[in-house]
Amino acid sequence: MATRTATSTTSVVVDIDTTGEAQFKRAALTGDVTAPANSNTTTIPDGTVTNAKAATMAADTVKVNNTGSTATATNLTMATSTVLGRGPTGHIDDLAVDSSLAITDTGLGRAALTGAITAAAGSNTTALAADAVTTAAILDANVTTAKIALNAVGNARLAKGAANTLKGNATGSTADLVDLTLLGGLSMDGTSKVKSKSSIALNFLFDTQTTLTDPGSTKCNFNSDKTKLIISDASLGGRDVSPLVSIINNGTIHFMANDATGSAWVQFRVTAATTDGTGLFHTLDGACVAGLDTVPADGAEIVLYYVGIDNAADVDAINKELLYIRRNALNQLINELDQVISGTPVVANQAALPDVEDYDGFTYRVDNQGLYGIDYQANVDWSPTNGTALIDLWTQPDATKVSYIWPASTFNGAYTCSNVGGKLHISCTGTDYHGLTEAVAIGQYVVVKTGTGVAAGQHKVTGLDSDTTGLVIETDTNYSGTPTITAMAIATSGGAAGSQFTVRTITIPALRANSCIELILNVISDTLAGTVGRHTIIKLGTDTLYDQNYSSVSNDYIPLRFLICNTGSTALQRCPAMSNSTGYVSSGTSQFTPLGTTETNVATTLTIVAGCDTANVPVEYVHGQCYIRG
Repeated sequence: MATRTATSTTSVVVDIDTTGEAQFKRAALTGDVTAPANSNTTTIPDGTVTNAKAATMAADTVKVNNTGSTATATNLTMATSTVLGRGPTGHIDDLAVDSSLAITDTGLGRAALTGAITAAAGSNTTALAADAVTTAAILDANVTTAKIALNAVGNARLAKGAANTLKGNATGSTADLVDLTLLGGLSMDGTSKVKSKSSIALNFLFDTQTTLTDPGSTKCNFNSDKTKLIISDASLGGRDVSPLVSIINNGTIHFMANDATGSAWVQFRVTAATTDGTGLFHTLDGACVAGLDTVPADGAEIVLYYVGIDNAADVDAINKELLYIRRNALNQLINELDQVISGTPVVANQAALPDVEDYDGFTYRVDNQGLYGIDYQANVDWSPTNGTALIDLWTQPDATKVSYIWPASTFNGAYTCSNVGGKLHISCTGTDYHGLTEAVAIGQYVVVKTGTGVAAGQHKVTGLDSDTTGLVIETDTNYSGTPTITAMAIATSGGAAGSQFTVRTITIPALRANSCIELILNVISDTLAGTVGRHTIIKLGTDTLYDQNYSSVSNDYIPLRFLICNTGSTALQRCPAMSNSTGYVSSGTSQFTPLGTTETNVATTLTIVAGCDTANVPVEYVHGQCYIRG
């Protein structure tokens, strides 16, 4: 056999180190993949795999492990305008940015700011936008008068006004500006000017003479064919009116009787300038255009209204704008709104009465006072007319009466409300008893003075604890929510405030001089063998007129009658008070004494207060009525 010689190569090495053996071994691998000589374990050294040697990827992807644990990398596709990050789940993902950020070709930045404060995208320089600062955004008290430049507030910055109004202050003292409506013959001309329709309103006495001579001071008259009007230079009250009358050269003069009837009115159209009559009177040329047969009576006091307009078509419209009373075609009195005011017109309440100065001597009925309303007459102020007006009449619940009953003063402290069958039951958390018995208390009313979820006022007693000495007072009041009671009307020694409550409050209007309020009230309580304090208190405004403790057993029936007069002085006003069926006149300190501070010539209130010193005593307020007399 021929002999062969084995030699080592770069990749294979002949190993003859072992006697009698020749071993062929692979040489160590080097480069991107390495392995020791004669070993099959290969290794990729760190930093060996370049991007070119990595597997190709889809466009716009990144290799990530977003599983939350060790895992093989995956390709994550990145959507347009997203960033790589860890989202709310904690895993790597492509995250979208909100509108406050913007992604550009060069990086991530803040988007442009818009609104009241602006800034360019990616810029920290901010600016206030025009007309962007609202009133609410201004710190309270930061805009002061000193910070407003002089003459800086233009008309456009003022609050808009209603049509045909002016801004001004008509209160007679410093006050905020308000929109004022033009009256008395003034009007807007549609641009920026105010024009006068009625420039003169004067009082005279009418004279039936027809001569073109001086009618006498404070007088005026027509000639025979009513083509000339002669006016004295002196009006009623001694006012020199020649400067006013002398400038009249056209327009219309309205005559109206200055009394409650508003009768005998005339319209005289002026057609030429006035002429001076020897310094004592002026003559106006023209003609009567209305009221030819209704000239005022001789010596009648009249009011002349001058309307500075010569357009006959506008006269009727102007009449309605002048604030005076006139007659319609049916001879009814009408006001500037064409409302009929003849007879006794009715208004809903006292606030709806018209301006007293325009209706001197007239009578209106206020519909919401008394059973049938109260008639008011205009005389300096609106006040009830002579006669009698019933302003309050009442009977209490249970058809004709209500009977109150007071628990004992020991039934006091923390009250507990309970729901029994949907009705309110009241108990005291202490060990004290209410002092009521079923025979007396059932059907009467106890009074809750203050509480939450419980109506203040009377609550009808329907039962007590079966042993009559328990703590619970049962009522017919429906239980609702979680009510609490903090105070009740209870029997208190001496008629103290704890035992008192208001039975009735009556609104009293302002009284005319020498008129009066009359109150009639009937009170009944059980006749008892012993001394029982039953209080009835009458107050006018803040003044206590009457506070009497009826403790005699004979005072089971107590008719009360009060008369309060308006004498124009609190020092002279009196309050006579009578009580019980025998005509007994009370000895209370308020009997026939002047009032303290309450005036009857202004609106006030009349208050009836009840009280009792003894528990288990029913007191009935049966009937009451209140009148205005005179």
